[in-house]
Amino acid sequence: MKIIQPFQYLIATTTINNIDTSSLNKFAKKIFNEEPSIVASNSGGYQSSNLLEREELKDLSEKIQTAIRPYTGYFTFKNNLKLCNMWLNINDIKDSNTLHDNPFTKLSGIFYSNASENCGDLIFSNPVEIEHFINSSELNEYNSYNCSKYKIIPQNNMLVIFPSFLKHEVTINTSKNKKIFFSFNLI
Repeated sequence: MKIIQPFQYLIATTTINNIDTSSLNKFAKKIFNEEPSIVASNSGGYQSSNLLEREELKDLSEKIQTAIRPYTGYFTFKNNLKLCNMWLNINDIKDSNTLHDNPFTKLSGIFYSNASENCGDLIFSNPVEIEHFINSSELNEYNSYNCSKYKIIPQNNMLVIFPSFLKHEVTINTSKNKKIFFSFNLI
């Protein structure tokens, strides 16, 4: 039997270790105290406006661009993708982010500068509504061919990159620590 996989949704994770997360977290607290939150996908929590041009994020931006090169190669874009925006998210206890996608961009990502245990998982929804075709009671176990959701557990210094059309959400932070993460898009 020949197996054909015509549609694949690539999500990549890596670690950026050579970055000063302490300075990023101090910057995040400064922005949090100085600028009001916008309301986008946040349910509670804080989201900043676009911070891409801020000097404090220059090192992070450059390291993201370098780290994602192997991933972007899978898509065979004619031109190199560039960061078009970056914003700060701070989720305290009971804060989350609702299901959303990032339209008018090609790739999206998240960098976690402060993520503790139980701080809220990143959940991706399968664009194919598999639950309309497969009942969970019919399965021995979930895998990448039959699941409707995929979970990533955040860690400090973790970078996650994914196609912007993949709907994603962040579950409730049940830890007593603030989760600090920087989200971004590329065009």
